[in-house]
Amino acid sequence: MDLRLDHLYRETHHWDDSVAWWTNLGFRFTNQWGDEPHRAGTLVNVGTEVVLAEVPADTEPSSTTFLATDDIDGFAGRLGTTVEDTHWGTHMVTAVDPDGRTYNIEREAPE
Repeated sequence: MDLRLDHLYRETHHWDDSVAWWTNLGFRFTNQWGDEPHRAGTLVNVGTEVVLAEVPADTEPSSTTFLATDDIDGFAGRLGTTVEDTHWGTHMVTAVDPDGRTYNIEREAPE
């Protein structure tokens, strides 16, 4: 069962500053959507993707690492969980490490 880093998901209260910070690191938008107060987009630098999402001030920003696999059912069995269908078109299982960090393991939905 192979895993690879798919993307990092980062929420922010400081959209303009966060965009400037990632841009300063050499990332560029490949896709943007939404309007204030929920702007989002995918930033890319040499094959590394970050999905940045603006959240309201009363929401605690979260951070999730997304891993990709071709064997989502195998990971669901290994983790003792079920596969979820996401609204963005993937099949996903969620795993939590011993320190409480969340990882989402996903596979693109077949066409």
